[in-house]
Amino acid sequence: MKGKSTNYVANTHKVAQMIALDFLEDLDAHDFIGPTLYDLTALKDIRMMYKPLNDANAEGFCAIGKGQKFLYVNTNFNVRLQNFTVAHELWHIHLHDLPNVFNFNEIDIERAADHFAANILLPTKNVLNKYYHLKQSGKSESEILFIIADLSASPYEAVLKRFVELDINTKQIDEQLNTITMRNEDPYITLIEHKLQQLRCHLALAKSSLDTATKISMFPELDSLKFYFSDKNSEAAKHD
Repeated sequence: MKGKSTNYVANTHKVAQMIALDFLEDLDAHDFIGPTLYDLTALKDIRMMYKPLNDANAEGFCAIGKGQKFLYVNTNFNVRLQNFTVAHELWHIHLHDLPNVFNFNEIDIERAADHFAANILLPTKNVLNKYYHLKQSGKSESEILFIIADLSASPYEAVLKRFVELDINTKQIDEQLNTITMRNEDPYITLIEHKLQQLRCHLALAKSSLDTATKISMFPELDSLKFYFSDKNSEAAKHD
C-alpha cells in the first residue's frame, strides 16, 4: 500500500466490512462459517477445484463466465490457509452479484478481499463473545487465539490481526513470539504463521489437522478452464 493515503486504506476496510456484514446477514449465519465453508460454495453453485501447484504465490483464483463459477485452491497450503483463500475469492465472486452502489475504483480490491475474508471467517461479534467467555473461564490470550482459530478454521495470523483490530490485548502473545527464533524454509506459510504453530507446540496444545496441507487433486487439468471461459468473461485473482 505504499503511496496510498490513510483515507484510501480506511475506506477499503470500511467497504469490505460493510459487504462482509451483509454477506453474513444474507446467510443468517450465527456461528463461525469456516468449518462449513465448502457447503457454502456448493450452495452458491461454485465449482471447486483442488490441485497442488508448486507456486507459493498462487494461493487460488476464481473464474466467472458463461453461467459458471469456478474457484481453484492450491492444496500445497494448509487447510487454514486454503479456507482463507476460499473466503478471499468469495469476495471477487460476490462482487458480480452486488448492485452498483460502491465506487470500487476508490478502494484496493485485493486488500478489500483479504479484509472481507477476515470479517466473514472471524466476525467481530463472534470473536468478542468467544474471547470474553474464554477469558472468564481462565484461559490466556494465547490459548484463546488457538481455540478461536480452531473453531473458525482460520489461520492463526488472521486471528492475531483480528485481535489487534478489535483492541484485544496481544502483549502476552507478542512476547511469547519474540522468544521463538527460527528460519522459515516453508514457502507455503508465512514466518509469523510458522511461529504461531511453534507457540502452539510450546504450550503443549493438541495438534490440529488444519495445520496440514491436503495436497489433494480434484478437477481436470487447469488448462480445461479454456473450454468453459473466454478471456473476456473470466477473472483471476491472487492474494498475499
